[in-house]
Amino acid sequence: MANRTTWTVASCADGPSPATWPEFADTDGAVQAMYIVVVTVLENAEHDMVDYNYCEVSSTKGYVTLQCAADPQGNGEVQMLASIAP
Repeated sequence: MANRTTWTVASCADGPSPATWPEFADTDGAVQAMYIVVVTVLENAEHDMVDYNYCEVSSTKGYVTLQCAADPQGNGEVQMLASIAP
């Protein structure tokens, strides 16, 4: 944003994340850019890591969609839509 930078962290397991996005105020100014990093981790029943992946996307206008899977078969997939309001 024009007057401050903010970030959030979300995590989930087998469903949507209960995380909330930061609150914004008019004094923050316009959103100038967004940068999103997603790390997917696929675990087995014993919670041992089986595979992982790191994905990133950025935008200075409009919206982005992101699909990031932990393995080539699409397991451990995260789907995300983020937008910058006009």
